[in-house]
Amino acid sequence: MGGNENSAQSQCEEIVAAKRPRTQEEPGMDGDCNRAYDNTSVNVDQSSGSLYADECNSTGDADNTEGSILNDSCNTFEQLNTSCSSAYSNQFRGNNDEQCDDAQRELKELRKAYAELRNKLTEAECDKLDLEKSVTEANISLQSSEQCKEMVEEEASAVKDELREMKDLVASLQTKLAEVEANRLELLNELEKLGPCLLTLEELKADEDKLKFYTGLPSYAVFDHVVNHVSSYVVHGENSKLAPWQCILLCLMRLRLTLTLQDLAYRFNISVATACRVFEKWLYAMYICLDSLIFWPDRETLYKTMPNEFKEAFGKNVAVIIDCFEVFIDKPTALDTRAQTWSNYKHHNTVKFLIGITPCGSISFISDAWGGRVSDKHIAIRCGLFDKLLPQDIVMADRGFLIAEDLSFFRARLLMPAFTRGKSQLNSQDVFETRKIAHLRIHVERVIGLVRNKFHILQNTLPVEFLTKKPGHTVAPIDQIVKVCCALSNLCQSICF
Repeated sequence: MGGNENSAQSQCEEIVAAKRPRTQEEPGMDGDCNRAYDNTSVNVDQSSGSLYADECNSTGDADNTEGSILNDSCNTFEQLNTSCSSAYSNQFRGNNDEQCDDAQRELKELRKAYAELRNKLTEAECDKLDLEKSVTEANISLQSSEQCKEMVEEEASAVKDELREMKDLVASLQTKLAEVEANRLELLNELEKLGPCLLTLEELKADEDKLKFYTGLPSYAVFDHVVNHVSSYVVHGENSKLAPWQCILLCLMRLRLTLTLQDLAYRFNISVATACRVFEKWLYAMYICLDSLIFWPDRETLYKTMPNEFKEAFGKNVAVIIDCFEVFIDKPTALDTRAQTWSNYKHHNTVKFLIGITPCGSISFISDAWGGRVSDKHIAIRCGLFDKLLPQDIVMADRGFLIAEDLSFFRARLLMPAFTRGKSQLNSQDVFETRKIAHLRIHVERVIGLVRNKFHILQNTLPVEFLTKKPGHTVAPIDQIVKVCCALSNLCQSICF
């Protein structure tokens, strides 16, 4: 606004200065005219000076200053207009029209300059208002900025407090996490000691009923002996999830309770594939190690362990009591296998085994698996039983074993109930002998029932896969299962006597 005031003053001075020389050079001007111009210029100079001074002093009170500036300017130009008009009218009244026209033009120029000055003053007033508005907005912005600064400082302080609390919380959580980790490691160590199985050795040792239920063995001492004997023939990896006793327990639980691999995997906290591998590996190891429990005793041992009933009835030469039993299997997909395993007696696909027991009730012979279609005689002749007989040995069997002539080649004798075929009835001697033989021969069926009841897997229908030998094994799983069950039965108390 100061620039606009200076420009207005300078314009007034230029106009007055421009008028002075012209009035002095004109010939018709007298002293009054010059004095009028001089007075006019002085008044303009004084008005301009007062205008500039008032404008410079207007910073304190803007509204009063602008009003005084505008009033002074108006008064100055009114005085100038009046002086010029009176000068021209008094001094040049008698001059020619050309001089009047010049004076009128000059008056118009002065009025035009006055209008321009008023416009610039108006613009200066508007600029002042804009400046005041800007200052007000700046003050408001500054106040809001200060308020925002205070709010930010308060929020920063709150965030610092919250951060400090969170650091304390993190420290306490880290402490608790360390405690939990220590507890977890302790539990893992205890779990490693106990093993992943739900059963522990301490439980099996303390509770024989539980041991009998899960294994079928009579005592923990027998179980421990089996574990030590079998595990000595097996290379057990250090990274194995199961201990040797747990692997044997897994096998016994499947043989005893017919548990599925999925069930065993859950019980021992392992995968199904691991449970399958453990069962196959340790079952074959038990088959190899426990095969010696099924042995053919010599004649002297037979005589020492023979019950008196056999001695009184048939002397000391009864070597073995034989019979066959069948185990159900699923229907094979191959037609030849399906035909070979079909049993007309059971009306089902089966595999057949020939079992032989001593007079005291221990299992002394078990054959390999045969198809259910094969006759008992065929199995007896080709299973290798006759190779164990000595001259004068007596073999007790059921009516289906027509092997008397075959035994004669080994100088052995067959005892079996008499046939009623072709006879209306048996004579008294045949009835007496039949009763005596049947009374003692029944023990083999009781032993078969013992094995079936002790190991329920022989009561169920086995999958066809059990008929196929696994890589690296000498016999099929079905033979391993039956022989391991028979061997473990020999470790139990005899059911006969």
